[in-house]
Amino acid sequence: MLCREFPPPPETAWDGERAQAQILATQTAQEQVGYRASMPLCASCHVHFDPYGAALDEYDVVGRVRTVDDLGKPVDAHATLPPELGGVTIRNAVDLARVIGLSPMFKGCMAKNMLTYALTDAWVELPSPTDGKAGCAAADVVRRFDAGGAATFSGLMRAVALSQAFALRLPN
Repeated sequence: MLCREFPPPPETAWDGERAQAQILATQTAQEQVGYRASMPLCASCHVHFDPYGAALDEYDVVGRVRTVDDLGKPVDAHATLPPELGGVTIRNAVDLARVIGLSPMFKGCMAKNMLTYALTDAWVELPSPTDGKAGCAAADVVRRFDAGGAATFSGLMRAVALSQAFALRLPN
């Protein structure tokens, strides 16, 4: 959701995989998050994506609201978001959507992904947070989106369609 890339886990991460899988299979989502957080090898990456799963735990695999998990235990959907989202604590998926929707990283990531889709096979870079030079096309889409007033998915699509990069694309 924020276009973060992570290295593959080190080979040593799979040591004792069967034992770890057995432990995790008996735990709630919150217990699993805590377990991975207690393991430095896992925590360095999982801190950036476990909160999304925890916040969405109130929904089953097809999106139905639930109050108990697959183990019959009560669902607790609170999470502390990763540092790139301010490290704030949220109660559930509704809070998650609110925080992510206001995030410049999310807007930049959505602009990059939608522009890449619109340009078929072109590579689109995210704007650099420090110099803004790389990723000019995605930054242009974000500027248009912010200026458009409609903070909606269709507003983002409009910003992509009106961008210079989209207008200058080459036909296949």
